[in-house]
Amino acid sequence: MHSYAVDTKERTWTAVALGAIAVLIAAALSSLLTKWSIAMPWYVGAPTPVGVFGILFFVFDRWGWPLAASAHLSRLPDLRGTWTGVVCRRDGNTVELPVTVYIRQTWQNLSIELKSQNSSSQSTMASLDLAGRAHTCMTYAYSNAPRPGS
Repeated sequence: MHSYAVDTKERTWTAVALGAIAVLIAAALSSLLTKWSIAMPWYVGAPTPVGVFGILFFVFDRWGWPLAASAHLSRLPDLRGTWTGVVCRRDGNTVELPVTVYIRQTWQNLSIELKSQNSSSQSTMASLDLAGRAHTCMTYAYSNAPRPGS
């Protein structure tokens, strides 16, 4: 999987919000440890905002953003899944080639794999255009591996 670009500031503001939440959680945990007289070993130390942020970011990247998207709290669409369709070639003779597209996605990374009877391709970079459009527009570059004799 590779990272992908998005034309909104949503990722920045989400990271800021996760950072603020991490500070609050770390402060609350530290306060509870002090109140309960629990001493952390020297190799662990008190919960730090950076450590809590790392955990929050990991959880949000994998599982949180689809929930946020389904609750309309995120404009970043969940494109994961298996998609079927056709690729059309129009160079004088219209040819429609059935394809299956496999999309794996996290909040930060994306992978698009397209398979047809003649070849397979794998995305190398991608971007989502969300701003100023009624529908999301995805653009990606890919490397193609044609089957012998195609």
